[in-house]
Amino acid sequence: MMQMTEEHIQIKVQRLEGLNDQVRVSIVDETNKGATGKSICMDPENAAHIVGQLYQAGRQRGARISLEVGLLPLS
Repeated sequence: MMQMTEEHIQIKVQRLEGLNDQVRVSIVDETNKGATGKSICMDPENAAHIVGQLYQAGRQRGARISLEVGLLPLS
C-alpha cells in the first residue's frame, strides 16, 4: 500500500525596520521525511509575487499552508 506524504508549508512575511522597506520571507517545508527552510530579504512587490507562487504550487501538491504576515504600521 502506498503512503501519502503529508506536507505543511509555513510562510512568514516580516517587514524589516531600517532596511528601505525590505521584507523577509521565511519558508519552512515540512513532510513526514523531515523539514527544510529558507529565509530571504527582498522588496515587497517581489515578496508578494514569490508568496503567491509558493501558495499556488503548494495547493496543487495538496499541501497544508500556513501564512503569517507581520507587517509593522508605518508612522
